Amino acid sequence: MVEASQLGKASASDALKLRNLTILSDVKASDENAAEASHLPREVIVKRVTGK
Repeated sequence: MVEASQLGKASASDALKLRNLTILSDVKASDENAAEASHLPREVIVKRVTGK
């Protein structure tokens, strides 16, 4: 069974990861990366950003 303290740490960690992914998404969408990424399929870009 998971203790409440561990659960709190996990959700805080997940929230931080989600925030970092959002920042990465914003960076990927910037003009600087748009030209480099424009030839890639959407699935590839999503995979790079999310790691899934």
